[in-house]
Amino acid sequence: MSVGGVLPGAFFRSDPARLALLGIRWVQVPVDLLGGDPGTMGRGEPLDLTLQPGEARLFPLPMVAATQVVLVSSLSDAVSIPQAEPVVVLRARLASTGRELDLYAQAGVHTGEWALDRADVRARAGHSRPPIAQSWPGPGGGFDAHLYEGVLQLPGRYYLDGITVERLHGRGSLRLAHLAVVDEVTRRTTSVALGAAYVSDTRHLVERATTPSVRLFEVPAGLAARVVPRLRILPDDPSVVEALGASTRLGIDTLQEALVTAADAGQAQLPRDGRASRAEVVRAEGGTIDIRGEGPGVLVVAAAWDAGWSASVDGKPLALLRVNHAVIGVPIGPGIHRVVLRHRARGLSLGLVLAAIPVAGLGFVFLRGRRRSVDPSPKRVLA
Repeated sequence: MSVGGVLPGAFFRSDPARLALLGIRWVQVPVDLLGGDPGTMGRGEPLDLTLQPGEARLFPLPMVAATQVVLVSSLSDAVSIPQAEPVVVLRARLASTGRELDLYAQAGVHTGEWALDRADVRARAGHSRPPIAQSWPGPGGGFDAHLYEGVLQLPGRYYLDGITVERLHGRGSLRLAHLAVVDEVTRRTTSVALGAAYVSDTRHLVERATTPSVRLFEVPAGLAARVVPRLRILPDDPSVVEALGASTRLGIDTLQEALVTAADAGQAQLPRDGRASRAEVVRAEGGTIDIRGEGPGVLVVAAAWDAGWSASVDGKPLALLRVNHAVIGVPIGPGIHRVVLRHRARGLSLGLVLAAIPVAGLGFVFLRGRRRSVDPSPKRVLA
């Protein structure tokens, strides 16, 4: 995050599954992060998302008037799809009622195989080339690869607050490069921004509330505390951070495992035959977190890791684990356990001693003055 509180674009291109690994339950997004002007290229920020057959994403938008939806995309491994076959459905959500209007993007009309200009692909293509949005030299040379622009007309002028893009079941994946809505009355184009793309993954985030200024999303797997049956041990901190940013691609299940460095795991007594279960935060106040969790497994608590934390399990001190790079893990055995975490700021004891020195000095001066007034003989006042 910058000094101005702005998150970098790299954050919005990371895997939202890491929110659950960090124990984040709610995400609030200002509407100005959801959509904006189309920019110099006329299409806004590149999204570069891939949707497999049957996969859908919901892109929230600031409430905006629109008469068209513009899709910039291409298909892969879909050369045999026949002309005009629906391959993508776009559901434009009305801001006033939440009702959705379905628009179907067709092969050869709105999108198509990215390598249609390659000779062997063109010879067996089932659909023609749609209008080109962008081209670049294809791998190996000898042809141009393309992104295509599909303009889908709404049945009227509506105020929208979101668009769902779903790759229909069939052959080939969809590369979604840009998405925008156009109001032909005002000639204004509003592009879907990276912020909207980040929260569009409905596998990890669910929209719960909509206001004119912010949207609220829930991370269903982002529990304040949970018990995972196993740890995924990685060589070092950079490896953990990298895995957090690509947890979906790496097949990391936030309810089944936590990430830990080899150095941290080597010092822990890990339970065997762990199983996933829920945990309950009974109380969290004043630097103390009181939790009930059922083992065996590793209790993962969504509290920022710090060396000032200590833990007790059923009243007995137990060493902590740093898991998922920045949160607390506590190994627990079979059965239900009471785990109490307490935080004491590092350097507090020394700070109290240093803070006491001026007070002691004042006391020394005061007592010394009192004793000299009643007894002139030298005596030690402070050891």
